[in-house]
Amino acid sequence: MVHISNHNKGLRYQSHEAMKEALKHEEKVYQWLMRSYKELIQKIMALF
Repeated sequence: MVHISNHNKGLRYQSHEAMKEALKHEEKVYQWLMRSYKELIQKIMALF
């Protein structure tokens, strides 16, 4: 019984770490999107 609960803790920890990594990645993607978006707006403004 103890073995199973320890295993579950390990899995929970791993998934928590994976989520932190995913969030870091998402933040980078979001920042990149915002930068691209701002550049796009500047290009459009330059046309007018």
